[in-house]
Amino acid sequence: MNVLNKLSIGTAQFGQQYGLNSESNNIQASEAKNIINLCKKNDIKNIDTALAYGDSESILGECDIADLKISTKFSLNDFNDYSISTQSLVKLIESSLKRMKIEKIENLFLHNSNDLFSQHQQVILDGIKELINLNMIKNFGLSVYTPDEFFRAIDLIDIKIIQAPVNFFDNRFLSKDIFKKLNENNVSLQARSIFLQGLLLHSEDQIPTYFNKFSKELNTWYEFISSHELTSLEACLLFALSRKEISSIVFGVDNIAHLTDVIKCVNKINNNEIKFPEIKSISHELYDPRKWQLTEK
Repeated sequence: MNVLNKLSIGTAQFGQQYGLNSESNNIQASEAKNIINLCKKNDIKNIDTALAYGDSESILGECDIADLKISTKFSLNDFNDYSISTQSLVKLIESSLKRMKIEKIENLFLHNSNDLFSQHQQVILDGIKELINLNMIKNFGLSVYTPDEFFRAIDLIDIKIIQAPVNFFDNRFLSKDIFKKLNENNVSLQARSIFLQGLLLHSEDQIPTYFNKFSKELNTWYEFISSHELTSLEACLLFALSRKEISSIVFGVDNIAHLTDVIKCVNKINNNEIKFPEIKSISHELYDPRKWQLTEK
């Protein structure tokens, strides 16, 4: 198997700024086309977007993505002018298909798993069934932050894939209990946040002051990559790609040069076996970007 097939390119940066490394301008249509063309040349077939990602779906629609496998996400917040119903969910996804100029979505994720336990639960359950029956989507997936969210939802609806944070500081989804439940239900694990929104790619002198209280944990990271003569990019990719529990990884790129570097790194580290240290008792204020308070660098 071509290991590049395990990559999925996130497009949160298409049409908006995102992450610690998202510098100045967001990715516009011309650069997006170059990125997509590079994906095609390297047999990277998976592209990830969301209704909440600004103009991302519209920009992708200008990039000739009909032969690629597209994942998108929705939440109850995306209904806007629609009243929330099964019919309006179908219309919502129809609009996504039109924007992206494709006929079918490979994976449709619920962006906020809490929506599944709201007063609109039945709307979501019925809507997903209808979208599958109409051949508008292939798989239903769930974007989650915690293992509890996954365990809570797995017996409620037929989930084929979950998208969850996995990185050097966050191995909650690599537990034996999670792996067993995934296998029992034939659910794939797609790892996101493998760069921890760019934090793990920063050099030591670029770390925002908020993270000073985590200097011990960060030193473990820098000492590890130094002792194994890895770049931070190589180490992040190797951590995720070497895990048997993970079927694919999704990550954003800031520009075509960034994607080129990733492709080179993946080809370089393929079949490289390195044992990573087990990091325990990590504060959620480090591994969960929702808790970060970045007022200054």
